[in-house]
Amino acid sequence: MSKKPYLSVVIPVYNANEYLHACINSILLQNYKDYELILINDGSTDNSGEICDDYAERYESISVYHIENKGVANARNFGIKKSKGEYIHFVDSDDKLEPNMYLDYIKILRNNNYDIISSGTNVYNQSNQSNKLLCYSRELSLTTYESIRDFLLSLKIEDKTWMLNVVWNKWFNLSFIRKYNIKFIDNICPGEDFDFVVNSMIQMKSLYIVQKCYYIYIIRDNNSLVGKFYKDTLTRRPYLYNKHRELYSTYEIIDQYKDFIDNYEGRMYFKELLAIYKKTCYLNKKDKLQHLNQLINHEHANIMFNFLKKYKKITYLILKSRISILIYYYLKLYYILKGNASKKNRRRFK
Repeated sequence: MSKKPYLSVVIPVYNANEYLHACINSILLQNYKDYELILINDGSTDNSGEICDDYAERYESISVYHIENKGVANARNFGIKKSKGEYIHFVDSDDKLEPNMYLDYIKILRNNNYDIISSGTNVYNQSNQSNKLLCYSRELSLTTYESIRDFLLSLKIEDKTWMLNVVWNKWFNLSFIRKYNIKFIDNICPGEDFDFVVNSMIQMKSLYIVQKCYYIYIIRDNNSLVGKFYKDTLTRRPYLYNKHRELYSTYEIIDQYKDFIDNYEGRMYFKELLAIYKKTCYLNKKDKLQHLNQLINHEHANIMFNFLKKYKKITYLILKSRISILIYYYLKLYYILKGNASKKNRRRFK
């Protein structure tokens, strides 16, 4: 493009040929056109790269880069380097946008250049074709330290609006993130979105909250990060916990949120134990037992034990016994029963 665009849209692409057309077309159908679309083919082994090339040939606003597969964090950082806009929007290749998202954001930015602008999310579950709207209660223009602090105080630590946990329902001022050298870390996954948002919120001076839901996040059977097993718990969970605390300490409200953060972390750490029973866990029984022992005996597990002691006392007593085989089969039964209960609830609401 010869003209400098106002917005840079960055889409990392990896083996997304089934849904890439729908994602790109939802951007091409935006009512606002002053953007560049940067497609980053992250070493795809299907025909995603060819799809990207085809769009780039047909549309002047689209450029494509083919890079070695190093993950979404590296691809997004590459996109930041290539972006020329005033703002940047990260989009996942298996999601879509409402057609008026960009125009409505622009209308807001005509009056003020915010560091971050964020809206709600439409969560679409493909398996049962249901929608869940994660919206803010009202529109907010936050331009002072006090107003941002009050907003954070109003957020539940579970973050039902996904304010802290995702980047794709937000625009970031590009000069702002470059000024503070805010990047995606490539050794924390899942959690790289959370880290990027928190680092941005620690530095930002202004934030606009849009009440409407513009981003369509699609839950597919094969794309849920929370449905996978990860072996890096002992590095990832302490890092994210401390990042949580850093955010609230920055705005001097850690005392009000310490219990919420600890309860949240205790629950998340416990889920990491249960993850060894997921289909995506590649460990054999011996390695699973070793993995459980490492998690239970790590100092970070004390946060989980405090949570279990308050809310799951039987589980607390069994885990505290440190009897590996007992813990292994108890958690396996717990996981099965929890899964059956979830299936029953899903059938009830279909």
